[in-house]
Amino acid sequence: MNEITPRLWWDGSRGIARIDGVSVELRKAPDVVPHLRTIDYAPSLRTFLIRESAQACREMFPEEIQAVANLLARVSSAAQAALA
Repeated sequence: MNEITPRLWWDGSRGIARIDGVSVELRKAPDVVPHLRTIDYAPSLRTFLIRESAQACREMFPEEIQAVANLLARVSSAAQAALA
């Protein structure tokens, strides 16, 4: 199975952050927006979906996409630092 990268996925109880060959299992919601319920960020699939609180799922706003990119960059940097 091919891994989709970069990727940030959260289903309300678990998720994954994946970038640069690093995968981190998530046990709490990523800090992207307040009251995050679900997120599916997979640029290679042109998928940028988010759901907050009881709202319907929607396309992410540009600033939310940037927040996810920043979060994934921090994941990558932390992994590289740990392996150095």
